[in-house]
Amino acid sequence: PMYRQFYDLTSLPFSLNPDPEAFFSGEQQTTANTILEYGVMRREGILVITGDVGCGKTVLIRHFLANWAGDTCFGVVSNPSVLKETFMTGLFLAFGQQPQGGEGAMSYAGFQAFLNAQGSAGRACVLVVDEAQSLSVEVLEELRLLTNPDAGGGSVQLVLVGQPQLQQLLYRPDLGQLLQRVVAHYHLQPFREAETARYVEYRLQLAGCERAVFTRKAMQRIHQGARGIPRLINMICDVALLYGYTEEMDKIDASVVNQVIADKGLGGLGLDRAPAGIVAVGGSDADETDEASTVPEQGMAEQLFREAD
Repeated sequence: PMYRQFYDLTSLPFSLNPDPEAFFSGEQQTTANTILEYGVMRREGILVITGDVGCGKTVLIRHFLANWAGDTCFGVVSNPSVLKETFMTGLFLAFGQQPQGGEGAMSYAGFQAFLNAQGSAGRACVLVVDEAQSLSVEVLEELRLLTNPDAGGGSVQLVLVGQPQLQQLLYRPDLGQLLQRVVAHYHLQPFREAETARYVEYRLQLAGCERAVFTRKAMQRIHQGARGIPRLINMICDVALLYGYTEEMDKIDASVVNQVIADKGLGGLGLDRAPAGIVAVGGSDADETDEASTVPEQGMAEQLFREAD
């Protein structure tokens, strides 16, 4: 966009595409990433990450995958419909393997042989399923069966990522065995106001900007208009920079942000806000939660997983 030079930017600060290079290490994001790291290191159980649309689930997963240093074979399913239509073929492709034997017993045997070979080589196999709230009960049950260790030692560890409906899905009575294997569930919440300001400043700094572009009041309105949702923050800031450029404004004030919010129809946006943090699993009440830890260190993750054992 034309505003890059005007605001001394070397790149686009507020792209809507999930970019692991622009991962924001906020309190929640750091805690969720620690849980993923420790969970995969343990090589057991099912990990669940939920959050509202636009709260950064996909960029979290991409950041985690890009920075994982362990000897692990990852498979990623971005479109769960492929598992519904062609389950075994979707699994092979997720792990970068050539599909074998259609959808029958031969295909399953071929995939199990792949898992056993990875296990024999000391590599864990982790399947990450994004948008997992779209999975059917039948597919979730098939995935659960893959988490059972085979006689040859091969199995799949699951990471399910999705919108809040995923939590409701996991608590269905007919998925009780699956729920029992969930060792950690973290819910990403929209940013608080202070986090929104830090996020905006971080994205601007990544793009080479070394000065304040938004006034304090503008930051407040960005947070209010976006309700703390990173994707909407990006959208508001991107358009606000364009509006500010056209008016040759060295610093963008609240009036510009108000205009963006009005033009984008964000004034009446509402959210069903679930508590952020570690969600209790394995009980009968899907709404039972613990407060998010303010110390996102490995010790917190160890305590969480000890409780799940």
